Amino acid sequence: MHTSESGDGALHGYSIISRAIQSVWRIPEGNHHHFHCGHPEKLKLFERTGSKEFPDADLKLLTQRCHENFSNYAMLTPYPSQQDDRIDFCVTYNIPIAGVIPTLEEADAILKASNLQEQLRVMKLMETPPKKIEPTLTALLNKRSLQDRSTMNEIQTLAIDVLVKCKTTDIKAMEYMISVLPHYGNDTEADMEALSEMGKPAEKPLMARLDKTSHQDGKFQFQLITLLGQLGEDLAEKSIQRILSITRNSDVRYAAETAIQSIKGYEYCRCFRAP
Repeated sequence: MHTSESGDGALHGYSIISRAIQSVWRIPEGNHHHFHCGHPEKLKLFERTGSKEFPDADLKLLTQRCHENFSNYAMLTPYPSQQDDRIDFCVTYNIPIAGVIPTLEEADAILKASNLQEQLRVMKLMETPPKKIEPTLTALLNKRSLQDRSTMNEIQTLAIDVLVKCKTTDIKAMEYMISVLPHYGNDTEADMEALSEMGKPAEKPLMARLDKTSHQDGKFQFQLITLLGQLGEDLAEKSIQRILSITRNSDVRYAAETAIQSIKGYEYCRCFRAP
């Protein structure tokens, strides 16, 4: 999208831009003239269904140039479903809304404070924040609350999801994810998926924890070995073979054989099977 700040472009730009924004949020005629942001030579309409008839870069530029206008108009609708659509749109394009979607600085301050309900609200709005908020999200994983443990767990589950989207390589974040694997609940499922998606950076922390397990940690060993098998890196083979050589747990043994099969191939794994 090309823009112009002078001449005919400045005179006619607002009508083209405002029609686009009117299509996004269906702003009534007579109100959309406030959205004067420059002139795009070509800009097709954005459908609320999610289909885009123009490059995403054009929409990003539109939201960057008009973010204050999007923010001001976001809540000016009597329809809750339309309001939800607008909030989702602003979350996707990093547009703060006063009292609804905080700025990055406000979000950072909320997540460092102690109001769990506010933290939960912010986490539910968050998609992929800039890297500079990553340490705050990692610190959330170490928080505890006896008064509202379920809310704290929900916040941490959401934090894990966001950290994965950030492509975190923070060792402390990974160690936390590994530490909750033996527990039941939504956080365990989220952790398994997150560690798998992290790929190679998660391999060494997983191996280090597997090497510290004993025969009493059968379920934990099963989870760790399953993840290492999914990553499929040769480096993990030694740790998995150690467990395979000493375990009496049939499920752990099966997981270890499957993991080695993923790493080395089926024929290589056959030699570990009991006669």
